[in-house]
Amino acid sequence: MKHEPSQVLASFIIGKVESVALNCEFSDDVRLSISREGEGDKDEDFDFAVHVTGLVVFNLDTGDRDELEENEGEEMSSDDSEPEEEEEDSLSWSSDTTTDEEKGREEAEGDTRAIRCLSKAPAHLHITSKEWKYEHEERVRIQREALEKPIEEEIRWREFDRKTMEWWRNECDDEEEGFEVQGGTKRSKDLPDFTYTGKLRPSRVTATSAIPVGLQPPDYAQTSWPEEEQSSRLQTTVEVKTTEQIMKMKRACSLARFVLDTVASHLRVGVETDELDRICHTVCLQNGAYPSPLNYMGFPKSICTSINEVVCHGIPDRRKLEPGDLINLDVTVCLNGYHGDLSETFIVGCAKTKDRAKLEENKRLLGATLSALEKAIDSCRPGKRFRTIGELVQNEAVESEKWTSVKHYCGHGIGKLFHCAPTIPHYAPNKAVGFMKRGQTFTIEPMFCAGTRTAKHWKDGWTAVTSDGKNSAQYEHTILILDDGPEVLTKRTRKSVDFFIDD
Repeated sequence: MKHEPSQVLASFIIGKVESVALNCEFSDDVRLSISREGEGDKDEDFDFAVHVTGLVVFNLDTGDRDELEENEGEEMSSDDSEPEEEEEDSLSWSSDTTTDEEKGREEAEGDTRAIRCLSKAPAHLHITSKEWKYEHEERVRIQREALEKPIEEEIRWREFDRKTMEWWRNECDDEEEGFEVQGGTKRSKDLPDFTYTGKLRPSRVTATSAIPVGLQPPDYAQTSWPEEEQSSRLQTTVEVKTTEQIMKMKRACSLARFVLDTVASHLRVGVETDELDRICHTVCLQNGAYPSPLNYMGFPKSICTSINEVVCHGIPDRRKLEPGDLINLDVTVCLNGYHGDLSETFIVGCAKTKDRAKLEENKRLLGATLSALEKAIDSCRPGKRFRTIGELVQNEAVESEKWTSVKHYCGHGIGKLFHCAPTIPHYAPNKAVGFMKRGQTFTIEPMFCAGTRTAKHWKDGWTAVTSDGKNSAQYEHTILILDDGPEVLTKRTRKSVDFFIDD
């Protein structure tokens, strides 16, 4: 049951424990003002906030009082000169002792009335219903606008500058190129011995792009080990973000979308995935962001480019795109300490490919994967179990055309950490724990395969390919949970590239 906010029956003495009944809207935030007598004729005020859940208990014991003293930088001492008996008598609430005549005067005062403590306590709390209602509604309005404000379309990110990319290329050209091999100190000059499952083969990988001095990258940029992420409590606890954190997430996701759209605009037959990596790297740095994949657990590039049978985590190299190739671009940026993550799959050279039947099958594969992502996102809202996402995605895979949904890789929480709780499986049954709450951010990234969903890894330790060599597709968004459902933080814009590219 909801109540109209009217008044706060709240008085307490610093150093005592009291229960205060608040006649206001259930489960709302309330700002309370504390006034106390200072030196001379000056009164001192400071504010704090509480969350109303029907009955609020103020436990202002000595420890709490010390904390208030530290925050204010001033000493707050209880009036020790008053007898203890008088102090105890002062704990009675005015609502219990007000006479009929006093009640009449209070009613005449209307919205300006306040129930105050009758004692001469050294500190007292008061708030009028008119002030409370106005401030409450204004605060809720501002917070809701901040949370539900769409990604800022007016943000003008710095456009891609090819001259800057050439500068990065020149800086790194003297480095040795070769085939990426896990655990090797140098890149191999020979193609690694591996039982490849499909037609795709790795090509030479260029040197890792440099990071300019002055950029504040994540902790793993130098060591390759995400110490903060691995030791964080957010690996098991799903973070509910503040309004400020959400606004930072929105900007990071907006830039991630801009970077992916910029890279996708250069997709065409004959382009090297290594060039796509340099474009991603350049646009991130030009806009003051760090490309999150770079050196994460040793990943050597700034973007993941997964082609045909590659399920995910493909390393950009010198291979040139061919007609009919599927390519997934997985972009994550770290802007002002917060990550934004998304990925999309495209088909290049649609007009030039000769195998039309294969092309149509690939288009249906992309359509089913995207449809599963959209349905999964639409199902999200506060109180929904995380495990239901996997059930929905699995059903979509089977019902659409009996595609298979990859089990080994999942969606994840995201924010200051690249990967954290919750884990979002894309299969059923699964054991994902927890319920969605307002203010949570996480990714959903289903991966559908035309054949088996099991995967193998190339010798580089990163490139995951389907065990039967058949094609795979993936789409990913970062979403925010609001009161009435999800907001897609990485949604497509007018500049987003079509998934089927004729060039």
